[in-house]
Amino acid sequence: MNNHQRKSQQQSFQSWINIVVIPLLIIGLSGCATLSPAFETPKIQVLSIQRLSSQGMDQKLLVELNVQNPNAMDLPLKGLSYALLIEGNEVASGVSGDVPMIPAYSEARIALPVTTNLMGLVRLVTGLMMKGQQNLNYELRAKLDVGIALIPKLNVSEKGTIPLSTLR
Repeated sequence: MNNHQRKSQQQSFQSWINIVVIPLLIIGLSGCATLSPAFETPKIQVLSIQRLSSQGMDQKLLVELNVQNPNAMDLPLKGLSYALLIEGNEVASGVSGDVPMIPAYSEARIALPVTTNLMGLVRLVTGLMMKGQQNLNYELRAKLDVGIALIPKLNVSEKGTIPLSTLR
């Protein structure tokens, strides 16, 4: 094959890429954009916090949540990680791979085991002794792995207040 034939073959290959491959890539990428519809972040609500067993300085809690799925698609949760903050101090955290699928436009109760953070509790108690407050502010932060390729892990949080009078 001479240089002229080689050049002609390269030009026709380049033309084929410009005419066929590039438009197909553009159509494919725009199709991917339509596959990820307007997705709303699920909502979580803390229903209860119960004390479980303790070993030494390690305290176990069970946090019951209500998770609402406001989307038209099921949430096949693969797992989640979470942390409980009280007065800005991380007092407990945990991970779970044992979470249910939440159907579209539905809600589910999830009970999560949580381990306390001793240093966070010490900071909390120290702070509370300096303040004479009547309420505790809490925040539950969770990262949900929904197992859907086009949707990244979802960060959700819920904030609220616990009246100290209910803890006595």
